[in-house]
Amino acid sequence: MLTNNSINSSSKITLFTSSGTWKKDPRTKLCYIEASNGGAGGGSGSIFVSGNSPSGGGGGAGGLYYSAMCDASVFASSELVTIGAGGNGGAAVATNDTSGNNGSAGGSTSIGTALILGQNNNSRGNGGTAAGNASPGFQLSSCVAGQSFTSYNQGGFGNNSSILANGGAASDNLCSNQATGGGGGAGIVFSASGNGGSGGNKLSQTNTVVLAGGAGGVNGPGGNGNNALGLPFLGGTGGGGGQSYNGTQAYNGGNGGNYGGAGGGGGSSINSSSVSGAGGNGATGYVRIHEFF
Repeated sequence: MLTNNSINSSSKITLFTSSGTWKKDPRTKLCYIEASNGGAGGGSGSIFVSGNSPSGGGGGAGGLYYSAMCDASVFASSELVTIGAGGNGGAAVATNDTSGNNGSAGGSTSIGTALILGQNNNSRGNGGTAAGNASPGFQLSSCVAGQSFTSYNQGGFGNNSSILANGGAASDNLCSNQATGGGGGAGIVFSASGNGGSGGNKLSQTNTVVLAGGAGGVNGPGGNGNNALGLPFLGGTGGGGGQSYNGTQAYNGGNGGNYGGAGGGGGSSINSSSVSGAGGNGATGYVRIHEFF
């Protein structure tokens, strides 16, 4: 659905936050395209005996972002715009001696057949396990706005270390238009609990926090990711990982913020205690088309 359409004497901007049809202006010579896939969901926590140190779920990765200037002839006069949905978080588990469920990758965003952002199944957060950290999702993406380096847009590990049960924090991101990953879910070490990892922060080139990630859960669920800040869009940050408190309660990971934010991992639990924490959901993507006459 078209949510914003502004025009002046030399250019026109059209924004899609849900799927719809874009009709190219017949005067258009160049297009600047910004697009993001949906963010991935986090994995849910596991349920095992406390001696196994069950791990929380891994956080998902933020949606793949794309931007480019192109000739208007690349596109037909009318194009179907498909906005990728956020990936679902892994469902909680309730059966003893069960690993957590994986989250799902974010949906693919496209403009007709001229632009299709591929779906990366590795972006999903993995479910917690009996032993060993749950792997987070990752998205290999190049920075924009003159930044020459490449970084992993990665969620946090769902930890179950014999030393530290806290979920891993997602990586901060210097790519101004990239969504960050979700925090990892908390594990349990011999019935001691850990805090969920925080979602990744979006940073400026001077390492100043532009948009904070969702807080890791402390005796509670992970915080949701914040929504984007105006135009140009910053991808919403990933939700913080859920936390498990002394094996009696496991909490859900936070949801990603719009647009393209990832879900956090859910906290783990121990046998015959409680269900595990579910993974947080990823957020929807978007498309912004700037036409130049």
